[in-house]
Amino acid sequence: MSYTLIDEKRNIWGCRLGDLTFDIAMEYSAKFGPTRTLKDLNAQVEFNTGRIILNMDNSRYTQNRFNAIAFLEADKDEREAMIRSNPGDSFLKCMQEIVDAREALWAKEITSNYIVCDQNYEPNNFIIDRIVKQNPRALEALYEYGFIQGKRAERARRKKANKKSPL
Repeated sequence: MSYTLIDEKRNIWGCRLGDLTFDIAMEYSAKFGPTRTLKDLNAQVEFNTGRIILNMDNSRYTQNRFNAIAFLEADKDEREAMIRSNPGDSFLKCMQEIVDAREALWAKEITSNYIVCDQNYEPNNFIIDRIVKQNPRALEALYEYGFIQGKRAERARRKKANKKSPL
């Protein structure tokens, strides 16, 4: 794919319809059905890099570019307000999905030192990617749960050590 850098700081890129891969086109048509064409595609996220890719052939490309920058600069409450004020705007909903995917990518990078194992105790990135694509917040929740379990185990260990202590 041939991408055009739009905003390096926010990792926003642009591409033309001719640059889209067959997989992206099929994913889009499976998600929205035959009622929408590829020209309706506003933006997408490249999951492994966190890139936001805007469709430069979309009729609202200029507006989408400004909305993407404003959405990424806003905090969580401002983003929710933007979505509430424009409930029919599919681009803002798409941007929220992209932000969630970026957060999941960030959580995946943080937890990369913690091994998710298969039956052979080998790290299984395929499983991790599948979990995160189904629910971007799943990996973060698993990390938090593991952290809580570790704290509980540490407290139990200290409590057991204190009971054995003659003091």
